[in-house]
Amino acid sequence: MAHTVSFVNYGDLLEHLQFTDAEVGVLGDLAWTGVSYGDADYTLVGNRFALGCILDAIAYGEVWENLDGDEVQELQAQVSAKFWEFVGPQDYVNLEG
Repeated sequence: MAHTVSFVNYGDLLEHLQFTDAEVGVLGDLAWTGVSYGDADYTLVGNRFALGCILDAIAYGEVWENLDGDEVQELQAQVSAKFWEFVGPQDYVNLEG
């Protein structure tokens, strides 16, 4: 039985979210530590999992440490809204793309 899935590429998502190079670096260091990469062409993670990882990185990443709690929550809300503009409710995020 074959299954078809839809996904968005992580690089395209980052472009849509308009993170700076420094922020992208922190996301790379923090957000995906729990993901196991193999030798496949695709590493797909669920959309809610991906968003949670990104939001956690914002909460703990050093590039955002100058923000107070309210500013972090506001940024997380903005990122969440932009995330769902780009990622569909059934989409996965391809971390290899």
